[in-house]
Amino acid sequence: KEVISTLKPEADMKHIKLVAALQGSMPDIYIDPDKITQIFTNLIGNSTKFTPEKGKITVKIVNSCDDIICSVADTGIGIAPENMSKLFGQFEQFNRQEGGGIKGTGLGLAISKELVEMHGGKIWVETKLGKGAKFIFNLPKLSSEFIIKEYIDKKITEAMDRGAKISILAISIGDFIENQKIFGKERMREIIRDLEKMAKAALRRESDTVLKHGAEVIVVLLDTREEDAFTVKCRIEDSINEYLRNLEGKIQINMGIATFPDEADTCEVLIDKAKSQVEPVYAGINKRDS
Repeated sequence: KEVISTLKPEADMKHIKLVAALQGSMPDIYIDPDKITQIFTNLIGNSTKFTPEKGKITVKIVNSCDDIICSVADTGIGIAPENMSKLFGQFEQFNRQEGGGIKGTGLGLAISKELVEMHGGKIWVETKLGKGAKFIFNLPKLSSEFIIKEYIDKKITEAMDRGAKISILAISIGDFIENQKIFGKERMREIIRDLEKMAKAALRRESDTVLKHGAEVIVVLLDTREEDAFTVKCRIEDSINEYLRNLEGKIQINMGIATFPDEADTCEVLIDKAKSQVEPVYAGINKRDS
């Protein structure tokens, strides 16, 4: 919806109708929102470029059995058969139709293909020359728990080979179920997303990672001793303190640290250890009480 809103003015200039056919509810799956935004931006922008005035672009998302099916269909000029093999190639520019015409697509489709595959999905196109094109990609329903475990297991193996350390910060909301009743589900989702953003802003190295899992945020600090992880924790605490001072309602954020291999030698034990060593960061104060 955000991408469509951003690209609508461009479509309006050509009097192209940009339609979103989205189901009312979707399951929670683990994705990189910035990367998925980039995919939709590339595909919708591409369709806008190759759709004549007064055409139509339909963005559709379907909840399938094992994955989410996303598509961007246009009523544009379609793609010539001889260009199909070049479609997702890097640095390939070609005319969609036979002969002359507008050239594309540069790196856009190649990047989209790479980003989809990084999520474990595939991208393909259904087209007929002069009858439009429909780009389709799927996103497997991978849980955040699966992704986090897979990622940390991989990093632990790499750290073992190098004799390095990994520190984990676990950030969670105290009395989550009770707070969800007070704040509501959507507001709690916003608070968790805000915690994720604050954690990312506190990092200084590209190698460090922030992963969101349900009501928790997990920060993975590679090649980091516990004392250095504590420095990162203090930066995040400062941001959370400031955030909660302006939050309307009382809430408590907990943070804990654990380090591999000092305190744990597996992913599960490492995360459990971090969760078991949580300390309250700050109890928010209601604005009305202050």
